[in-house]
Amino acid sequence: MRLIPKVDSFTRISQKMGDRIELDGHTFYTFPDAETILEGGLSQLKSCNLGYKADNIFLVAKKVVDNLSWVHTVENMDLKDANQFLSELKGGIRPLVAEWILLFAFERTELFPVDSHIRDIMCRTYLSRMHFPKSDCEKIDRVIGDYANEHFGKYSGYVFEYLFASRDAL
Repeated sequence: MRLIPKVDSFTRISQKMGDRIELDGHTFYTFPDAETILEGGLSQLKSCNLGYKADNIFLVAKKVVDNLSWVHTVENMDLKDANQFLSELKGGIRPLVAEWILLFAFERTELFPVDSHIRDIMCRTYLSRMHFPKSDCEKIDRVIGDYANEHFGKYSGYVFEYLFASRDAL
């Protein structure tokens, strides 16, 4: 049996619209900038099987191209204001997605976005002695965020990336 790796939406966009990079015998693709997304058009985004996200990504790319100074604005904001600003870009970016954007695009490595994968890993690996009610994800996520902040500090984003990339092995 041949296993086919799961390809996420970021990978599909990168493979269709990003630049190809060869490194140590491996092929990688960059994530396209806003101008490239607009040039490719909405139909190319939709061909990446993104569903409703294609429209949102295209609209945000248009806003970015129309106001290039927004990057400098976000870079100079504190985390709370930057998260709120990004959440209002299209009216549909969730705070968690805004955290991912801040972590990866703005190198705010003190962030530790908690999604279901990270919640599961953290509860099994670092917080196994704590007992949480399964239905209270908000409380669990706050505890995980506090733990990451206290133990990983300004390197939280790097730990997040390592844990997420290793999620199948942990």
